[in-house]
Amino acid sequence: MQNEYRIGRDSRGVYADVQPIGGICGGDGRVFAGYTELLQKRTSRSGRKGNSYSNDPAKPWRAEYNAGIFGRIYRGFLEQELREKGIETAFIRLEKGFSRMAVKILGQEESEIIGSMPEISPEDRDALLVQLDGLQKGDILILSGDDAPEGLYEQILKRLAGRDVFSIVDAAGETLPRMLRQKPFLIKPNRQELEGFAGRRLFTWQELLKEGRRMQEMGAENVLISLAAEGAVLLSGEDVLCGEAPRGEAFRSAGAGDAMLAGAAAGWLRTGSLREALRLGIAAGSASVFCREQAEEILRLYEEIVVRGMG
Repeated sequence: MQNEYRIGRDSRGVYADVQPIGGICGGDGRVFAGYTELLQKRTSRSGRKGNSYSNDPAKPWRAEYNAGIFGRIYRGFLEQELREKGIETAFIRLEKGFSRMAVKILGQEESEIIGSMPEISPEDRDALLVQLDGLQKGDILILSGDDAPEGLYEQILKRLAGRDVFSIVDAAGETLPRMLRQKPFLIKPNRQELEGFAGRRLFTWQELLKEGRRMQEMGAENVLISLAAEGAVLLSGEDVLCGEAPRGEAFRSAGAGDAMLAGAAAGWLRTGSLREALRLGIAAGSASVFCREQAEEILRLYEEIVVRGMG
């Protein structure tokens, strides 16, 4: 049987971000290389996984607390957006450097330019660690991104060891093996990240599951593999759960993995059931792809999704 866990009523979803992004998105479907074009549509928004989780429109499931580090320019915009949604913030403000910015061009294909992150001083790093010492039993901590300062994620998880905090990790590259050794509660690779971990292309379900099992052997308690239009697979102990993605017209792929992570974390925090976490994760990711991210749409998709065990 799949493990089921009890979550306290006062448990919180906490997102720690050392690389928040301010996003500018524009385009009208016609982008030509070598030409200067005037944007007909432009939107600005906070980005990355922390804000996907915090802005989950299904209010009872949203994050309650965002912590992290960011530089100049972006700070007021991000804090205002979160506070308007009733979400507490405790960001550490850098005196030097600028927050990361992302420019996404929506033409016939999606293109994106992401800036580098500011340098984080040892003092600011220590301040973040002290903040996270306030996490309590049953809280969820999400760590995401591949370019955090070396050793920071491991240091965070080591400090939280033995405190019954559920750590969720979304990282790839050289960061991933180091994180597995810290025995996170859940790790969420997509197919490409899993192939990077394996060092080769993966073509069959058996190959995907084998690499997921290897992640478990290296320390991950649960492994959630996102497979885009194919849905997702969750490995927990000896169990394998599979959920298909609902049908719909795809408008954008960017951010779908972030939305899936947000939905899965919210579903877990709400129910303590990995099966329900998988359902809500697939629903939130699909809603992002369909550009139907209102709470009622996520819940409607959630009702369509069936999770089955794989033998």
